[in-house]
Amino acid sequence: MVDGVYNDSGTLYDYYESTRKIRLKGIKFFSPPLPAVDLRKNLSFLNGNRYSSALKSEYREISEADFKRIYSRANFVKNFPLYLENVSFNIDEFILNSINSLHGIIKRFDNRKQMDIKTFIRLLGEFMDSYGVSKSYDELEEFYSLNAWRTGIKHYPSRDPERIVTLYNSQGGKRDFGLISFE
Repeated sequence: MVDGVYNDSGTLYDYYESTRKIRLKGIKFFSPPLPAVDLRKNLSFLNGNRYSSALKSEYREISEADFKRIYSRANFVKNFPLYLENVSFNIDEFILNSINSLHGIIKRFDNRKQMDIKTFIRLLGEFMDSYGVSKSYDELEEFYSLNAWRTGIKHYPSRDPERIVTLYNSQGGKRDFGLISFE
């Protein structure tokens, strides 16, 4: 069921470019399905004995009281739904995802337009520590140097030799940069 319609100029899943979008309501379902015959007298949306018309649509919004009655009779699934399953990444994927996540957080919640790459790498180490993954600064700088091109983040050169970090492109060419962009 549609919860609402809204306008948003951003793309959806980096593919859909329509500015008009819909927000869907959440759907709860039971596995295995519960027979309505056993519950029909206790559910208000089934209207007592004449419940065939109430079950003709695929989805129906029901009251909280009816949901609790159904919920009390349900056999719960033994497998978690996909959004509760464990997700595993190799360490390279985890670091790349952490770089992109940290960049997105800083871009959204901080007003700065640039930051020293070395400061960003230190923050990356703290960010990863919060997930229980510990890497030294040197390991993260080496990884960032070799894989910065994979993130798509823009970098700027610096004249200050203390700021310089050598970044490699996809063909192995190297160039010195000092700043990371948040624009």
